[in-house]
Amino acid sequence: MLKRYQNELIVLIAIAVVMMSISYKTSSMLELQSESISTEKLIAQMDDIVTMKRLWKKNKSIPSKLEAIKSSLADENINRFKVEKKKAHIILQKLNSTKLNNIVGKKIASVPMQITLINITREGDAYRLELKCKW
Repeated sequence: MLKRYQNELIVLIAIAVVMMSISYKTSSMLELQSESISTEKLIAQMDDIVTMKRLWKKNKSIPSKLEAIKSSLADENINRFKVEKKKAHIILQKLNSTKLNNIVGKKIASVPMQITLINITREGDAYRLELKCKW
C-alpha cells in the first residue's frame, strides 16, 4: 500500500519541508529587523551620552554663566543666589513675564546642567522663581 502512494508521500513531505523553511526564513528576518532597530536606538543613545559627557565634563564655565544671570538683574530681584562647587540654589522674585521668560528660556536652558527643582509662582503681576540645579 505504501508503494502505491510513495510519490504522493514524497511530494507531501517536500511541501512540508518547503513550508517550514519559508516560516523559518520569515521569522528570522523579522528577528533580524527588530535587532537592527534596537541596535540603531542603542547607537543613537550612545551618541547622545558621548555628546552630553563632552558638554558636562569639567565644565568650569557654568558658575560664570550663572553669575552673568545675577549681574543682569537688579538687587531687588535677587532673594538668594548661592553657587557652590557643583550646585546652585537661586531664588528670584518680583520678575515680570519678559524677564522670567528671558532667564528661563534663554539663559538657564542654554547652560548644561541638571535641574533638580524649578518652581515658578505668580504673585500678582510679578513672578517668583526658585531653581536648584547641579552639574
